[in-house]
Amino acid sequence: MANLSIVVEDQGSRKKRKIRITKWAIFTVIFGVAPLFASWAVSDDSFSMFTILGHGELFLIAAVLTGDAFGRVWNEKATQDVAGTMCLGALGLILAYSALEFGNASKDVAKLQHMSLPHVYVSILDFVAASAAAFVAVRMEE
Repeated sequence: MANLSIVVEDQGSRKKRKIRITKWAIFTVIFGVAPLFASWAVSDDSFSMFTILGHGELFLIAAVLTGDAFGRVWNEKATQDVAGTMCLGALGLILAYSALEFGNASKDVAKLQHMSLPHVYVSILDFVAASAAAFVAVRMEE
């Protein structure tokens, strides 16, 4: 009978984890990038990567995702295991990189009104890295 309760409890925790990850994906990631599409919708420019990503907002969104994930890991795992400490280190590096690249991109925006193409690509990669690290942080939550 004890084995049956462990299986039921394990299925319940998996379901809770899936719900938590789904909520995070919808309310943090999808809602987080919504302003990018709103800025495109009100702009006079045609649909392009530069219209949506050319002002550095993706660096800011990556920083916010990373900050949220940092708080989740700090509360749950920072003092409990090595994986939590490593995740905090990676999140700190991504956060610092996002902030520095936003600073660099803002110089481009001030001069050209859009970031350079390399900065746009870097912002996409930074956002993907921040999203992946934040996903790991959400999975680490208990």
